Amino acid sequence: MLRRNMTMLILVLLGVPWLLTTTATADATADLPRFEPGPCPIEVPDEAVVECGTLVAPEDYQGPAGRTVRLPVFIIRSPNPNVAPDPLLFTQGGPGYTSVNSVRDFATSSFVQERDVVILEQRGNLYAQPSLDCDIGMWLKEGVGHTPCLDSLRARGIDPLHYNAATIAADVGSLLGVLDYDQWNLYGSSFSTRLMILAMRDHPDRIRSVILQSVNAPTDTRYAHDPEHAVRSLELLFADCARDHACAVAYPKLEDQFYTLFSRLNAEPVGFEMADTATNETVTFTVDGYTLLGWMVGDTFYGPTRGYHKSAFLPYLIDAVEAGDTSLLYPWACLLYT
Repeated sequence: MLRRNMTMLILVLLGVPWLLTTTATADATADLPRFEPGPCPIEVPDEAVVECGTLVAPEDYQGPAGRTVRLPVFIIRSPNPNVAPDPLLFTQGGPGYTSVNSVRDFATSSFVQERDVVILEQRGNLYAQPSLDCDIGMWLKEGVGHTPCLDSLRARGIDPLHYNAATIAADVGSLLGVLDYDQWNLYGSSFSTRLMILAMRDHPDRIRSVILQSVNAPTDTRYAHDPEHAVRSLELLFADCARDHACAVAYPKLEDQFYTLFSRLNAEPVGFEMADTATNETVTFTVDGYTLLGWMVGDTFYGPTRGYHKSAFLPYLIDAVEAGDTSLLYPWACLLYT
C-alpha cells in the first residue's frame, strides 16, 4: 500500500508540476497585453543594472475582457557601451520551475556583456499572479475521481485550461510585442524549448536567432509518462544495487530501508539551523520524507547528467540516515535552502 501511495505521490508531483498557480486580477479597462514597470520581486545582484516590471496579459487570449495574469519580467541591462540592439529572452524549463532565480546567473554571464537579457516568469509559476501553488496535503489526495488541488484552483476562479504550453508561448509573443526591441534572440532549455519553437512559428519576423538546449518538441508527449519514469528511476537504483555484488552485500535490504526511512522522516522530520542571508536571522529548515523523495527522484532521474557519483552515493546515504546519521542530509539541505 505504501509503495502504491508513493507511486501516486510521484504521479502528482511530476505529472502535473506546471499546474502550480493563486488569484488573477481582472482589469478589463486597459489595453492588453501591456508592460508595467515596477519593483523587482527578489533582491537582484548589486553588480548588475536590473529593471523590473510586469507583463499583464489575459488569462484567456480568446476572451481578453476577462481575468488577467501578471508575470514578472527582469531586464538586465548590458554594461557594453556598444550594446547589441537585439536582447536575449530566457524563460526556464520545467515545466513549473521559476525563471526568477536565473537572474543571478545571467547578471554575470557572457550574454549580458554584449546585449540586454530579458527573463520572463511563466504564468502559473512561483512569482506569477496567480501562482498555481497547491498545498501538499491536497496533492496527496489527487487520483482517479479525486481532484482537490484542481478544484481549489477553480474555486478561486482560475481556469487550468489556460495554463499550458500554447498559452505560455502566447505570453512570450506578447512580451516580444510590448517591449521596445525590434528583434530578439530566444533561449529555451528543456520544456521552454517547446515555447520558443512555438514563438518561432508565430512570430518569425521578430526573431533573429534561437538557442534550443535539450529540445522538447511540441509533438513530444513525454510529460504524460514522467510519473512512471520517476518510479522506474528509483526501481533501477534498487535493482542496480542488488545486481552489484559489493552493493548487495553492503545494503541487502536497500529498498525496504528507503521506504522505512521515508515513513520515519514524515513522522519525525529532521530540522537544520540555517542562516537567512537576507535577514541575518537563524531559521529552521525541515527535511521530511517527501523532501527526501524529491531529492532521490531528482538524482536518480537526472543522474546521468549530474555525474554517476551522485546516484552511486545514494545507497550509502539511505543506509546511514536510516541508521540515524542524519548529518548526511545537511549538505543537501544547504543546496536546497540556498
